[in-house]
Amino acid sequence: MHDYFILDTTNEPEHCSIGPLPDQLAKQKWRIVKGQPMGEHHPARARLDMDKRYPGLVVPDLISNTFHLYIISHRLRLLLLAELKDQAEGEFLPVSIYNHKGRVAEEDYSIANIFRAVECVDRSRSEFTESAIKPGQISILNRLQLDPERIPPEPRLFRLKEKPALLIIRGDLRARLEEAGITGANYVGMGDKCMFV
Repeated sequence: MHDYFILDTTNEPEHCSIGPLPDQLAKQKWRIVKGQPMGEHHPARARLDMDKRYPGLVVPDLISNTFHLYIISHRLRLLLLAELKDQAEGEFLPVSIYNHKGRVAEEDYSIANIFRAVECVDRSRSEFTESAIKPGQISILNRLQLDPERIPPEPRLFRLKEKPALLIIRGDLRARLEEAGITGANYVGMGDKCMFV
């Protein structure tokens, strides 16, 4: 039996965070949060500015933000790309990171948009608030347990169908990321107290 984790970001003070999104991306980010293809809705290379409320300047492999986006480095993209069988399972949308002074800090970054979603929440052992607007969807998650019987054997990375803004990572892929020295990643274990809205 595999271990699973919610893939989250760390809150290291030296790490940067992303501030307001450019208008075109802000209007369409719902597609990414739900795991729907962006296609022509994504600008050729979106500019993402560091959030001036946070002084950190170090750009980690997985960048913190309040938009439920997985903003990743080139080396993390290569690791995650190996998990996708083909383009029908996800896309990587190119972005550039700009610092507080409006200068390019990193050019080869992407937003990971994983399409595959698995409905596998163990509702009897999880703590959550169900959406009043969309029955079956989770609006606030405080503790997650998955039903392993409902998880297919092959995916090591997938969206949580009941809360698609969250990516679930399998323990062996987490180990691969840690072995590669990926920075900025936090892994929330099953049964751990959390707060995802």
